[in-house]
Amino acid sequence: MFCHQCGEKVSDQARFCPQCGVPLREGEQETDHHLDSVVSAADEESNSLSKSEQAAKYSKVRRLLPIAIPVASLIIVASSIAGFYGYEQKVNAQVVALQKKAEELALKGEYERAEKELNKALNLRPNYTVLSKDIHVIRQAEALAKGLQEVDQKIKQKQYDEAAEQLENVKKEYEKRKGPLFNPFQKEITRRDITITVGKIKQELDELTTIEQLADKLNIVSTLSSEEAKQVKEQITNKIVQIASTEAEKEAKNKQFSKAISILDKGLQYAVNDEKLLSVKEKVKNEQAAFEKAEQERIEQAMKAAAQEDLKNRTAAVEVTALNANVDEYGDLYINGEIKNVATKGIYSITIYYTITDAEGNYLDDGFTTVYPYYVKPGDTGTFEDIYYGVNENAKVAIDNITWYLD
Repeated sequence: MFCHQCGEKVSDQARFCPQCGVPLREGEQETDHHLDSVVSAADEESNSLSKSEQAAKYSKVRRLLPIAIPVASLIIVASSIAGFYGYEQKVNAQVVALQKKAEELALKGEYERAEKELNKALNLRPNYTVLSKDIHVIRQAEALAKGLQEVDQKIKQKQYDEAAEQLENVKKEYEKRKGPLFNPFQKEITRRDITITVGKIKQELDELTTIEQLADKLNIVSTLSSEEAKQVKEQITNKIVQIASTEAEKEAKNKQFSKAISILDKGLQYAVNDEKLLSVKEKVKNEQAAFEKAEQERIEQAMKAAAQEDLKNRTAAVEVTALNANVDEYGDLYINGEIKNVATKGIYSITIYYTITDAEGNYLDDGFTTVYPYYVKPGDTGTFEDIYYGVNENAKVAIDNITWYLD
C-alpha cells in the first residue's frame, strides 16, 4: 500500500504514513462509541418529557441520526488527523532545521558536529534515507579533509615528494565526488599543489648555479599564483642577477668584454630592467671603450716603434766598436776592427767599405772587406780585416759605408 499524500510505500497494517504522518484509515471504533453516546443522550432527554412529546422528540432524533452520526464521526476524525498532522509537521520542521544546520557546519569543515546534527534528525525520522545519505557524504568529505591534513603535515616536514604522492591520492578521491560540499576542495588541492611545487624549487635553489638552470625554475614559478610563489620568483630573479653580474665582471677583468655583455643581456631577459645589471653593463661598456682606445694607441705606438726598429735594423744595425790601421816595416797597411749587431734581428753578409788617406788627408785608395762570422745574432760581435800593400807611409782609414742583410 502507498500513502495517498506523499506516495511512500507503507505496511498494510499501518494507520499513519511514517514519512509525512497523514492518516491512512478512519477510526471506526471511535465513530461507534460516539454514536452510542448520541443515542443515550437522546433517550435521557425523552424521559423527562410527556409521552407525546417524547414520541415527537424521539421521532425527531431518529430523523436526525442519519445526519448527526456521520457529522460527529467526521468531526472526531478531523480533530484526530489535525492533531496528528500538526505533530508530524512539527517533527518534519525539526528534521529540516537539523539538516540545514548540518549542511552549514559541513560547509565550514565542522564534519563531526554536522554528523551529530544529522543523527539527531535520524532519531526523529529513522526511515528518512536522505539523512543516512547525507551522513555518508559528510564522512567522504571528512576523509578528503584528513587526507589534506596529512599533506600539510608532510609539507611542514619538507617531505615534498611524499606530500605530492599523498595529494595525488586526494585528487583521485576528489574526482569521484560531486556536490556543493566538495567544491571547496578544488581550491584547497590547487593551493597545496602550488606549495609543494614552490617548496621543491626552494630546496633546489642552492644547487642551481647557472642562469639557464634558474631560468627553467623561474618559468615554472611564474605560472603559479600565490604569495609564496611570488617570493620564490623574486628569490630566483635575485640569484640570476647575482650570477650574471659576477660572471660578467670576471669576463671583463679578463678583457672578454663581448662575452661579459652577452651574459648581462641574458640576465636582463629574466630580470628585466634590473638596475644592478644595467649598471654593470654600462661599466663593462665603458671599460671596453677605454680598453679599445688604449689598444688602438698601443697598436699605433707599436707600429711606430716597429717602423723605427725596422728603420734602425735597416740603417743602423751595425755599430763599429774598434778600427785599427797600421803600416808594417815593409810599407804594407794592415786594417782590422770589430762590429756589434745592435739590431733586433740577426744580420748576415756584412760588408765594410773604407777609404785610405795619407797623413795630410789626401786620398790614396779605397776598398772593402767582409765581417766574420757570416751570421751575427742581435747583441753579438764580428771582426773584419784587410791588407793594403805598398803604402810606405803613415796612413789613415775611414769607414764609408756598411751593408748587411736582415734575418
